[in-house]
Amino acid sequence: MDRYNAYRANNEEKSLALFKVLLIGPAAVWLETLPNTATDTVVHLKEAFKERSQSPQILKFKSAKEIFTRRQGPSESVDEFYTGVCKLARTINAQDDMVIYPLLSGFRPSIANFVT
Repeated sequence: MDRYNAYRANNEEKSLALFKVLLIGPAAVWLETLPNTATDTVVHLKEAFKERSQSPQILKFKSAKEIFTRRQGPSESVDEFYTGVCKLARTINAQDDMVIYPLLSGFRPSIANFVT
């Protein structure tokens, strides 16, 4: 969003309006519950959003377990599998070199033979 606002040369007011309009569903409901001091500037709204969206420790442990037990599905493409593993890795703040093992061990056997 920052890049888009910079590209469009949006001022604070337009940037804040864009942020608010992009939130849908549960995120929009959450936005309605925030006090005015949390929604008065883009910086405050970003801080509140980051605080709300950071996963609790239990989710990090669940994601850590899932990253090492995840297997590529029968109809899942390599790109979809890779993206899913990388998303889990970001959740637990894993380094790139730690992601190699779950990727290699999770590929379907017919693909894993060509990736080593």
